[in-house]
Amino acid sequence: ARFPRPVFNRIPNFIGADRAAKQLLKLECFRSAQIVKSNPDKPQQHARFLVLKRDKTLLVPTPHLRSTELLNEVRIPTHLRRDHDTLQ
Repeated sequence: ARFPRPVFNRIPNFIGADRAAKQLLKLECFRSAQIVKSNPDKPQQHARFLVLKRDKTLLVPTPHLRSTELLNEVRIPTHLRRDHDTLQ
């Protein structure tokens, strides 16, 4: 497993997580979804990027329930929206 460590109690960050996320693009359920829920773990980072890049609504759980909200909506800030295709 890659950083972050330890991997206990989390989805391990593995080599090839970005390639695995690209497999989502082949799924009809992903292509047709308007709202996608993702965990905040590092290996799902690229999946979250793909959701935002396709202008879908992204819901991410609040880490360690630090607020009263169970899920938070993530959006690309308006001033970055036209440049979001160039984000790496």
